[in-house]
Amino acid sequence: MGFGPSSVRRLVMSDEMRSPKILVVSWGSMEIEKIGTGKDFKLYPGGGREWDWNETGTRHSPGIQPADMEERKLTEQPVADTLTIW
Repeated sequence: MGFGPSSVRRLVMSDEMRSPKILVVSWGSMEIEKIGTGKDFKLYPGGGREWDWNETGTRHSPGIQPADMEERKLTEQPVADTLTIW
């Protein structure tokens, strides 16, 4: 059983189900598909936004705060059970 064109179409995620692409990364700056350029971002399936660490008191130590994940619970999109920091 191979992957023909109809199989491939089913594997492609819609824009609503995937996170925006990180287009460029350099020291202190990223460019994000459909969002723009900035320093830090929260990206999630269907969107994202610039992220100000001061919103929840995030620092390198102790790290991301539980409140940093709370806003995702208020949306209709599924909440991730894994967080990737890059």
